[in-house]
Amino acid sequence: MWKLYLKSGEGIALQTSFGCLRGEINKSQRLIYVGRVQYLDYENDSIPGGTLYPTGSDHVVGTLSPLIHKRRGFAHENEIRFVFQDSFNSADDPSEAEFGIPLSVSVPELVEAIYVAPGTPKWLRDTAQSVTNKFGVAQDSRVSEFDEAPPTTAA
Repeated sequence: MWKLYLKSGEGIALQTSFGCLRGEINKSQRLIYVGRVQYLDYENDSIPGGTLYPTGSDHVVGTLSPLIHKRRGFAHENEIRFVFQDSFNSADDPSEAEFGIPLSVSVPELVEAIYVAPGTPKWLRDTAQSVTNKFGVAQDSRVSEFDEAPPTTAA
């Protein structure tokens, strides 16, 4: 996993769960749909609700279902998606989420574990721990098992 997402060999990953994310999103004043991405074999499976409906020169899809489906080759991502509806007054209005939408969340409630990539220098681990402590996260960084010496037996 580390090689897929890191440009260098150093990195930190924060673990959460679907339940924690959904709990924090549900506190928002905005209506946001949350769904686990379903991974399909597009040669044999079709996206539920994936019928396109013409609206003039454009097409829309009848449900949100196509927004939470991806090709099976991405299944290792084990992803979830958050979907909300922009509030356009006209087709020329810019997206209110062009650069994202701010949501207030409790970081300590979201972070269940902190993992450090194998080979990450101690100074970076210490810095990550300092930052998470500053935000009230009560989790200690977990060093990769690949950085630990293998067990030995006494002869």
